[in-house]
Amino acid sequence: MVSFTAIFCVVIATVMSASESPDAPALLMRWFEKTWVLWLAWRLIIYAVTAYFTFQCWQRKKSDPVWRRAILRIGGIGALYIAIMEWVLYASTGGH
Repeated sequence: MVSFTAIFCVVIATVMSASESPDAPALLMRWFEKTWVLWLAWRLIIYAVTAYFTFQCWQRKKSDPVWRRAILRIGGIGALYIAIMEWVLYASTGGH
């Protein structure tokens, strides 16, 4: 919940600064393009932590078939979401 609140605050701050200055969105996009390696590393860390905790849940509940189906479903949907989001980011940044 804390991370969601932090992300929401960053988005609101970005929208507020973009409404004050017409150049703010372009400057933000240039900053994202300059620091794309940092953002790639950040996303890979988040994906690794998510995979680790999913694996830990799988190991703890692998004897219960109801939990196994739920964990597989959540993991599959998460993997599909990650693949789509990475494809969109890759396509929108021109290969970064």
